[in-house]
Amino acid sequence: MLFEDYRFDLNGNSPLTEKFLRSRQMLKKAGTQLFITHPQIIQVPSVSAETYDDEIKRAAQICRLVRAQKHKLIISFYL
Repeated sequence: MLFEDYRFDLNGNSPLTEKFLRSRQMLKKAGTQLFITHPQIIQVPSVSAETYDDEIKRAAQICRLVRAQKHKLIISFYL
């Protein structure tokens, strides 16, 4: 997934933006501009890409295998 930073001008004509700026005492002063940088997704991963859930399941399986091998090693050491 690729991200790109975009600048958003908060001095637009949005009533919601104006209310937010007023509540923070950040309303536009003469000759100034207020920009916020925010990331935006520019490339979405394919449907077949591995998800976090897949990665967690794979890691859990590896942990189980390592634990089983460790258990076998300990048992063979004491026998």
